[in-house]
Amino acid sequence: MRATLIFFLLITGLLAQAQQTPVLLKNIPFSVDGRTASAYYEGGFNNPVFAPVDLDRDGDEDLVVLEKSEGRVYAYENGGTPNQVDYTRNDDLVVGFPQGSFTEFLHFGDVNCDGVPDAFTYTPIGGAGIGLFVGEWINNRLHLELYINRLYDASPQPRQIYADPTKKPEFIDVNHDGDLDIILFGQFDGTVEWYENQQVETGGPCDTVTFLIKTNCWGEFCECSLITNEITLNYYGPQCFGLWRPQNNQQERQGTAEEGKDTTNPGTRHAGSTFTLLDVDKDGWYEALVGDAGYDNLIFLKNNQAGGNPTKDRMVDLDTLFPVYDRPIDFPVFPAGYYLDVDNDGLKDLLVASYGVNSCALGGTADTSYNTGNVWWYKNIGTSTRDSFQLVSRNFLVENMIDMGHYTRSVFHDYNGDGLLDIVMGRCYSYDTSRQVQRGLALFENVGTATAPAFELRDEDYGNLARLGWFGMAPAFGDLDNDGDEDLVIGRQAGRVYILENTAPAGQPATFVSIDTLRTGGNPTPQIIDINDDSRPDLVIGEIQGRLQYWQNTGIETAPEFTKTEPFFGEVDTRNGDFFGYAEPWLGDFDGDGHLEALVGSNSGAVFYYDQLELALPSAPWKLADSNYLQYQLGRHASVDVADIDDNGTLDILVGNNRGGVLLFNSDQMVSAASPTAYAPRFTAFPNPAHNWLTLEWWSPSSAAVQLTVWDVMGRLQYRETVQLNRQQMRLPIGNWSPGLYLVQWQQGEVTRATKVVVK
Repeated sequence: MRATLIFFLLITGLLAQAQQTPVLLKNIPFSVDGRTASAYYEGGFNNPVFAPVDLDRDGDEDLVVLEKSEGRVYAYENGGTPNQVDYTRNDDLVVGFPQGSFTEFLHFGDVNCDGVPDAFTYTPIGGAGIGLFVGEWINNRLHLELYINRLYDASPQPRQIYADPTKKPEFIDVNHDGDLDIILFGQFDGTVEWYENQQVETGGPCDTVTFLIKTNCWGEFCECSLITNEITLNYYGPQCFGLWRPQNNQQERQGTAEEGKDTTNPGTRHAGSTFTLLDVDKDGWYEALVGDAGYDNLIFLKNNQAGGNPTKDRMVDLDTLFPVYDRPIDFPVFPAGYYLDVDNDGLKDLLVASYGVNSCALGGTADTSYNTGNVWWYKNIGTSTRDSFQLVSRNFLVENMIDMGHYTRSVFHDYNGDGLLDIVMGRCYSYDTSRQVQRGLALFENVGTATAPAFELRDEDYGNLARLGWFGMAPAFGDLDNDGDEDLVIGRQAGRVYILENTAPAGQPATFVSIDTLRTGGNPTPQIIDINDDSRPDLVIGEIQGRLQYWQNTGIETAPEFTKTEPFFGEVDTRNGDFFGYAEPWLGDFDGDGHLEALVGSNSGAVFYYDQLELALPSAPWKLADSNYLQYQLGRHASVDVADIDDNGTLDILVGNNRGGVLLFNSDQMVSAASPTAYAPRFTAFPNPAHNWLTLEWWSPSSAAVQLTVWDVMGRLQYRETVQLNRQQMRLPIGNWSPGLYLVQWQQGEVTRATKVVVK
């Protein structure tokens, strides 16, 4: 009894832990090309939409960013410092926004005259239209609730105000009567429709939202071509109606040609146009910027409005190289403009970003837009009477983040054997202003210390794999053939998993040679782990349907061979309301309790936590302990890896996401106890649970001898050996050990590490 009590006190003293929500680590240094990413964890952008609004009621405009590739909103609080960009990420400001309800476009304005911002967005139910959310302040936070799912025109024969995902509309007071109108490209034609807000005209209550189409040829121009983005000015086609009555009192034009007008029928247009209104010459009437789904430029249209009626608006000149006086916009495929003051100087600037949605399936082809260097800021250096735009940044907000393109899957890996865990990042692809597509693995070397990690981008093609042309890479490292070096397993978006052997001599940079290919589901994400305790590494593979597969290693220790054993391993399903699940697994003894756990990332961004897996192996359902373990806005396609990167005895969680970002959390799950030390060595014991063999692995900068000790649950000495440090890994035969709990201790001088191991 006394021995058992001593063991209990020892193990609880060394391994006691508190169950807390993981904490986002914001002070881990990351750098790219000498630039420190002070907000590395914010996760990058792919296709952002910018919507200014005062979220904290302090009198200045904060910034809501709708990431189109995810249908998620993120908030940036404006500190309001004059003449400075002063935004700080604060998603607490949008806790009252129904997540998933805002897609494609977003605009704030007080529609119902109650002094609270409301929001226009893409129709949340049914699509192809415009929805309206009304706002309410609750506990000093803006809460939005769906008010009208689909807006209709109030004509005698009402029709839906059509807006599809390829068209960016504008919400602006076109006629300066105090309410917001809607202006956008028509459903099939290359002309622009103006829907006038009728609240002022009818004198109706503010909460009566009525729009009436006034013209479908606003500005008298047309993007008529089916194959180019050419703009036709002075346009009046047969489909036009509602234009102003000419001064000579001739009959109001209703589909009849007028001398000097282009009457080309635009027919059915190609899909995709963005529309931005801005008052460049401060005369109170709006010029336009038009983008096209197949082109890299924004076309500027000059308004020569000459009266108080917007139906007289007529675009009379254009600039296809806008701004021709500075660096013209050259933003591949589908640029959109946003007109807002981002540096608190009282002048509205211009942001440009891609309005299309980059897909991993495109893989960085000609149909791809920038997904790094992808927010251009043209500062307004003009005056109160005329705008003038100057390109000052291609990384607005993104310059403080780590953004490696699209869909990052990151893992820890000590690539150079220095004892510090580096980060290897798979990604679908990266495409920036150099217009060179990067498809390989990116390496962030840990240039810090054992207790203070710091990561620096050292190689955008680690292992020289970009030459293979693969995209959507998901890496996993481990010694597959028992030769003492780390081999590589890569999942590929197309539904293949490649087994690559590291053939480099000891101490040399890794050289990977493909030796086998597995056919799996789409977007496979592998992990190397010995599931059945036979001392041979197996594979657990996540896939697009949100399931896990178990591939057992049926080969020999020096020649792995993998056989699919369980196609629905643990009956894991990470779809979480989505059509696809994109399961991304990590398995191990996460909380040091002797049980096997799993963290599984998902398409929704939630990380699922499963406990006591060994009780369900090989084919029973796993026990779900938490369906949103990290409790944080990760973004879609969350991937997970786990290690103790700062030797503080607690596990850290590495997360990748759809936007090309990387995040680090401290889990507060303790893996060992450490005496105070300046160098904090590392020690691990695996697999856990173990059977037949137990591997002990450690690293320390000291040259002193190491003592390894194992006690059983009764406190009886099971094993003890003193070894020299240069023997940093050893395997213990444990086939004759009794099943149960053991304490494994590593000691070097006054420094001790300990961990629990379950023997089956």
